[in-house]
Amino acid sequence: MAMTFLFKKTYAYAKRAFEILPLAFSRKISLGNHEYRVKGLFENQLTFHGEHEPWLDCAYKSALKSKRGIFVDVGANTGQTLVKILALDKEREYIGFEPQLNCCFYIDQFIKLNKLHLHTIVPIGLSNKIGILELL
Repeated sequence: MAMTFLFKKTYAYAKRAFEILPLAFSRKISLGNHEYRVKGLFENQLTFHGEHEPWLDCAYKSALKSKRGIFVDVGANTGQTLVKILALDKEREYIGFEPQLNCCFYIDQFIKLNKLHLHTIVPIGLSNKIGILELL
């Protein structure tokens, strides 16, 4: 009985290791009409597998069409909004603010790997309290 349990645990561990091994190597994802590279075990499952918040696509499209200039992302998290902006307007300049360093690392690696010169992530929060402020 104990041997069966041990075998099942070992099998499950080996299976998971085999599943994540390809993440250590570079692969491509499609966003809009372009392909981007992702690399490493830190690939974010939420960002690159399926649509994230598809109801926002219409709002983003309208906003990008109506205004020119930099897209500012306050609370960039792991890159969900960056991915949407790249899919809709690859040439739109992007600056993201995110105080969580591990999230900044994901986004920074993605930006560097794809040589996105118009895209920047800044590892800071813009305030220490919740509120609406004018950004100058």
